[in-house]
Amino acid sequence: MSYVYACATQAESQANQDAHAVLQKDDRLIIIVADGAGGIGGGAAASAQFVRDVEARVDSIDTAAGWVRALSQIDCAICQGETTGIVLDITEKKIVGSSVGDSQARIYDFDQEHDLTEVQVRKPLLGTGDARPCSIEGAFTSGILIAGTDGFWNYAKRDVIMAEAPHLPFPTSAKKLLDMARLPSGALWDDTTVIVVKRAR
Repeated sequence: MSYVYACATQAESQANQDAHAVLQKDDRLIIIVADGAGGIGGGAAASAQFVRDVEARVDSIDTAAGWVRALSQIDCAICQGETTGIVLDITEKKIVGSSVGDSQARIYDFDQEHDLTEVQVRKPLLGTGDARPCSIEGAFTSGILIAGTDGFWNYAKRDVIMAEAPHLPFPTSAKKLLDMARLPSGALWDDTTVIVVKRAR
């Protein structure tokens, strides 16, 4: 089974402290999202290191427990700053992964919403040495999956996401979702990243 994905990211001002990656490995699609903490310095460095460190582990991990251990290791390895982090390892049979912070991943299937990150612990963040990664396990058989930073989830209206996201033209879906988080002026409240995934026909 194959998947298609669309990504959009934009800084609130000049420097984007979000980082993301999408990797395709045989029958796996790995989604990585991170949001460096602002206000304490080093957020962009922390989110970028999180993405690199997850990428380096992809070939050796394929379970939720493995990703939880990996995020615990990355928590202690981040050299500068703090960050949220999500990794979703998607195959035809299941989704496994782990997360820390307030970035989120949700599946929208008709009128149903499933929050894959519902039980994650918001703080301490990765980079403190005290983060508590949660396990992600689920299935992705239909609908669309949206992963994003809090710049999207805090400001896009949930009822609008539910109503419109499954029907957006897919190649531009991530950009249109990101636009849902804009102020009336067109500016953003925060650095914002959105990744949309669906099964290929």
